[in-house]
Amino acid sequence: MDDFALDFYGLSQRQQTLKGSEEQWESQVWASHCKEIRGGWFIPALYWQSVTLVMLLDRMMGMGFSKSMIEQAMAAKQPGKWFDGSHWRLWVGRHGWMVSPKDMTSPGAVVLVWEDGAVQHWGGYRLSIRKVVNEGGQDISSMISGHRGDSETYYFHLDVAKKSWVLRGWVNGDEMTAFGGTQKKLSDWFVDEKIESFVKPFVPLIVGAEGVLCAVGVRRSALHPLPEDAHSFWALSWEVL
Repeated sequence: MDDFALDFYGLSQRQQTLKGSEEQWESQVWASHCKEIRGGWFIPALYWQSVTLVMLLDRMMGMGFSKSMIEQAMAAKQPGKWFDGSHWRLWVGRHGWMVSPKDMTSPGAVVLVWEDGAVQHWGGYRLSIRKVVNEGGQDISSMISGHRGDSETYYFHLDVAKKSWVLRGWVNGDEMTAFGGTQKKLSDWFVDEKIESFVKPFVPLIVGAEGVLCAVGVRRSALHPLPEDAHSFWALSWEVL
């Protein structure tokens, strides 16, 4: 083998080693930052800020998206824009991208029954209802004011069971009135709570003739609040499956 052939062979080996190292690095970054959700993936901005453009293109084009789609997604300024690849849909969010199956739809509406011990599955959530009796007269002030989604439980007056409620996904035009009397479109509440646009249809809502009772895991409304002297009340808890 002459000197030229040896040099060419050595260069090829180094390129293959470098490419293998780059692929390994990209795979590690993907595993560290990207999360599998509902049969798809959430890809935070930190991922594509950590890898090269070539690595990003290789990954996304491997999912069936064109180079033009990826470049437009990177340049998009408005959350909610989406691009359809061969099998997947790429959503642009405020903090990253969501890749989901193109045929993915929000679950249908179901009747929610307020019974002690009742369990209801909806989408990727498991909701549990229980009747709480405050026999020891414990302080329930935190339950009265607990309207955000960080507690994983909302508390309601017993009268809530006398009304009819359905469990469904978000519909354009939904509104909710919070404690303090602030009324806004649910879309605006989602923005306030940093809920990505592609997540909205999959947030469980409990809705009745009075309006939206709560957006599970996001915020509850001011409907059916607990009185300070409540001796028994309903507790709605949830977990993401």
